[in-house]
Amino acid sequence: MSDQLDRASEFEELVRQQSIQKHRLKMIDKSAVRFCIDCEDELPPLRQQMGCNRCVNCQTIIEQRQRNYKKG
Repeated sequence: MSDQLDRASEFEELVRQQSIQKHRLKMIDKSAVRFCIDCEDELPPLRQQMGCNRCVNCQTIIEQRQRNYKKG
């Protein structure tokens, strides 16, 4: 039972963080994003040009969390 509660809690946190990030993006002009929205490290020029809002490391973490939750 606690595993289910832990997963539900993790999912809730993930959804909350995604909602906050979506709101942040609405507040910023995408072409002006120079820093990762999670760790605030400067994004490489190519990622800036592609309109990315996360560095490779933070994006990888997000994708792994999403994959792990789907496996549930």
